[in-house]
Amino acid sequence: MSTALACPSLAAPGMPAGLLRRRFGTREWDAALRATGVVGLLAIPVILFVPGAEPMIGLVLTTLWMRGPASAFLPVGLEPVLMLYGRLYPAWLVTLVAAGASAYAEVLSLHLVRGVMATRLLDRVRGSVQGSRVMRLFNRHPAVAIAIAAASPIPDWITRTLAAVARYPARQYVLADTLGRLPKLWIPAALGTVLAIPDAWLVAAAAGSIAIGGAAGIWKWWTMQRNHTRRARRPARD
Repeated sequence: MSTALACPSLAAPGMPAGLLRRRFGTREWDAALRATGVVGLLAIPVILFVPGAEPMIGLVLTTLWMRGPASAFLPVGLEPVLMLYGRLYPAWLVTLVAAGASAYAEVLSLHLVRGVMATRLLDRVRGSVQGSRVMRLFNRHPAVAIAIAAASPIPDWITRTLAAVARYPARQYVLADTLGRLPKLWIPAALGTVLAIPDAWLVAAAAGSIAIGGAAGIWKWWTMQRNHTRRARRPARD
């Protein structure tokens, strides 16, 4: 559906024209959905006409998953993948591909956090963040703070939340985050050919991280559904 939304000419026959002009969610989230379709279309000629590009699709998809909204549930997963690809391709190429996918994933994540933080349910949380000392420090040099956080082990969701609450421009945020993240992408790719770690161990580490992230995501979804059911049944009991 997102492809058709991004490119009206590819809409299925008989699809209502109003559906193409309909906004899905907030303006930011709607733009992110349409951009996903554009990225999908652009990937088609790359796969068809660029020799050897097919294996890189796996790196792109893995980076999107591990750097997207689910990144909070993924402890260590991208580094083993970067090491594996660093044994097959030059470290600079692996870094550039991963950086591009990471930047796009960060755009989606930032817009998602903006939408969530803008809800009335989080008014108190948003006010607490706005008046915090961390926010005051962030507002002094936001680009520097974002770059340093991206290069350090600081969880991504912290600076992402600060930037969302502060309404920091998305382009500047993604640029600072990508520049700060380059060393974290290049070092594992470069170490892939240096460290004598068996490929099976790296695959197991990446798979284990994905499994943990998936289990955490499912548990979070189940908890939300259970709480929603309890709230729905509460008036009936009263």
